[in-house]
Amino acid sequence: MKTRDFKLPHGDHNVGRIYIPDTLMSPAGAIIICHGGPGGQQFDPGEADRWLLNPPWVIVSFDNYACGLTGGHDPEMTFDRWGKNTADVYRFVTTLPEVDPSRVGLIGISSGSEAALRCAIDYATPAFVVSIATCASPNYGNWPAQILCRDLEALQRGETRDCCGLQFKLGFFLDAVGRAPIYSIHKIECPVYFLQGSVDNAKRRGDALMAYEYMARANRKCKHKEIPGGDHGLDNVVDVRREEIQNWLSEIGINGA
Repeated sequence: MKTRDFKLPHGDHNVGRIYIPDTLMSPAGAIIICHGGPGGQQFDPGEADRWLLNPPWVIVSFDNYACGLTGGHDPEMTFDRWGKNTADVYRFVTTLPEVDPSRVGLIGISSGSEAALRCAIDYATPAFVVSIATCASPNYGNWPAQILCRDLEALQRGETRDCCGLQFKLGFFLDAVGRAPIYSIHKIECPVYFLQGSVDNAKRRGDALMAYEYMARANRKCKHKEIPGGDHGLDNVVDVRREEIQNWLSEIGINGA
């Protein structure tokens, strides 16, 4: 597998990596991976192999604002900003010579699923979204809504508060509580697969089912499935995860090459 790093010339100048399988048949589909949690999001080719489909797709990872090589300050990060970053990377990937721009989709894991869903709601229309360990409501970490209500005056004075181990300003909490994807999930125009592990925590399992039901009621293309024994990112059932994604892409009429 070949890799090629990039840095976007605009926006937050996101840094990322493109993984090109040796057996790629161009132009191919592309999957942008939005990982959850802090830290750099690039992974080695061995990890990229865990996401490869058959026939192979181009895989793309990137550092959102305040993450890894992109840099920035945690207090200035919001999920809206992460959604914009994802849209910027999506538009860049559609210009790659190896990629069919009509077959560029997103896979979001945990908090990265909120970025993928925000992107599809507000900023772009990818070919599809796969949401794993779905984060669609402000029901995570140490309860951002409670922090906002309890510490509003301190946040208005410019102080920061902890959420999920990082310090954030008022803007993060207003965005997290007031613009969570669940309020607008029905606006997503592309197909969405809420793929969930059965032994994940109750918050993520609940968000996946709730988001699916809201989309289904709006007659949007969506699917929900819990994988028996699957963990938070389905990392303990990699082959099942790959098969589920590949079969669903065939169901919605999208092939990798």
